[in-house]
Amino acid sequence: IGLQKLFSGNSLIFAVNLAMVLSALLLFYFTYRQQYKYTNVVISDLYSNDSRIRMNAIDILAQKGHKGHLKHLKQLLLDENQPISIRVKILQAFTEIQPMSVLPSIIDCINSKSSIIRSAALDTLCAFRALHHHSNTVVFAKYQLAEILKDLYKKEKNPEIVTKIIKLLSRLSCVATIEFLMDVAKSKKSYHRAEAILALGRLKDPHVIEFIKPYLN
Repeated sequence: IGLQKLFSGNSLIFAVNLAMVLSALLLFYFTYRQQYKYTNVVISDLYSNDSRIRMNAIDILAQKGHKGHLKHLKQLLLDENQPISIRVKILQAFTEIQPMSVLPSIIDCINSKSSIIRSAALDTLCAFRALHHHSNTVVFAKYQLAEILKDLYKKEKNPEIVTKIIKLLSRLSCVATIEFLMDVAKSKKSYHRAEAILALGRLKDPHVIEFIKPYLN
């Protein structure tokens, strides 16, 4: 209505369209600024003394649209003094957003003193889609992870965690892991031969049938 007093005809149409574009850009700017402030408020809640507030903050940061929050989550995850529930919650958040930059931090948790953290870290890695795809961008990371898992297999006492180790190794789908799984399946002393055979079956390679056949009885 205000523009009608200043413009007419095609000039009015142009002025209205320009005003709409400028208004949209202005709203986008303020929305972006509010998102930045909102993220900072949620990050401050991460360090609250109330565990419920901290849990809620982690849930919010697991959603898309936040920036600069990963370093705080990684820092808390690797802090052995933090409650186990908080660290497990962060690992679950990483399962949702799956940023590759946090992969080394999750791998570090595999050697945690807490069996709960080790188990949660293995669950998170199993959920990482990038580790299951045949991509050249994570070949070395998969190799390093396979070596760490093989070492962990030798010293891990918790049978449930050992099962998760074998499951994760089967999903890495590289030659080193296949060789390891075959050794476990062949070993008569191993209590996890069945898991190793099932893991080999998950590779979906028809050639594995010849290896599995002798164990079917």
